Amino acid sequence: MSNVILQPCSNKVAASNYRHTVQQPVLLSTILPLLAPQDAKVLQQIYPNGTCAIWGMTPGKNDKKVPRWNSMQEGDVTLFSAKNKFFASAVVTYKVHSPAVAAQLWKPDKKLGQLFEYVYFLDELRELAIPYATFNNLLEYKPKNVVRGFHVLDAAQSEILFDTFELASDTYIEPITQTVYEDLQNKKALQSKLNALEKTDGVRSAKYRLEQGHLKKYLFGYHTIATCGICQQEFPVGTLVAAHIKPRAKCEPEERTDLHVVMPMCKFGCDELFEKGYISVDAGKVIDLAKQPNTAAVRAKLKEVVGKACTYATPERISYFVWHFNTHRKKSL
Repeated sequence: MSNVILQPCSNKVAASNYRHTVQQPVLLSTILPLLAPQDAKVLQQIYPNGTCAIWGMTPGKNDKKVPRWNSMQEGDVTLFSAKNKFFASAVVTYKVHSPAVAAQLWKPDKKLGQLFEYVYFLDELRELAIPYATFNNLLEYKPKNVVRGFHVLDAAQSEILFDTFELASDTYIEPITQTVYEDLQNKKALQSKLNALEKTDGVRSAKYRLEQGHLKKYLFGYHTIATCGICQQEFPVGTLVAAHIKPRAKCEPEERTDLHVVMPMCKFGCDELFEKGYISVDAGKVIDLAKQPNTAAVRAKLKEVVGKACTYATPERISYFVWHFNTHRKKSL
C-alpha cells in the first residue's frame, strides 16, 4: 500500500531546490546520460513530454536516512512543508541512487558536505494548505508538533491522510517491486506471484483490490500514456482502466488473478459501453449488441468503435470474451 512521506522544505537550500527541480521541471535530456540505460528507458516512459520533477536527499549522518529512502515506492505521496503547514504534494514515480545526477542539479549540503544523491522523481504536483495543527490533530500528535526531517509514515497514518485529503494517484497506484516489474517479461513468474496471494480483497476503510496493481503493471508497465483496447486511441494511463472482460464479481478465484482477464479501456465511453453490454468483441472485432434503451448520443459513441479490430482478442482471453458476449447478448434479445 502507498505511504505518505513528510519532507520539510523550510531552509534556504531546500526552498531553492524545490523551486529549481520540482516547481520548475527538469529536462530529462540533461540527466539521462548520467543514468543506467534501464533507468533512462523507464523515465522516458514515465515522462514522454521530456520534463520531470526531481527531489534528492543526503544520506544523513551515519547514513541514517538511507533506509527510509529504500522503503519508498512508486505511488507514495510526498508532502512538502514550510512555515507550519504542508504547502504541496507530489506522487513518487521512480527513484535512483545517483551522485552524478545530484552533482548536476544541486549544490552539496553545507552542513555535512554531502550530495543530495538519493534521488526520487515526482509527478502530479498539487498545491495544498494543510496547517500542522490539522495534521497533528488527525494523527493524534501533540498540538505543537513540528515536522523535522525526512520521514515515511506508517500504513495506518498514511491511510488517514489519503482518505482525508484524497491524495492517492490514479496513475501510480498499488506499488509493486522492481523485481516484479522485471518479471513482467516473464508471464509465468508474474502469474505465480498473483497465484500466491492468499486473498484478493484487503481492507482500507473500504475494500481495495490486492491484485489490481499487478494487473495494471502487466498492461501498462511504467508507461503513463497507453492505448485503449476498444477505440484504439491513446490516453494518459490515469484515464484508462484495467477493465475486467469478465466482471471481477463473477470471476472464480483463479480467474481474478489471471493476467488475461483484463484489457485497457478508456473512461471516455469504451469502458462503460463494454461493461453495460452495449458492445462486445467477437471474431476479433468490436460488435454492437443492439442493447436498449438507446439514444442518439449512445449511437454516436457506438459508431466510433464498432467494427474496430481488438488486438486483445488473444487465445488466452477468448473464454472471457465468449462469456461477455453470451451474457450480454441474452440480455439484449
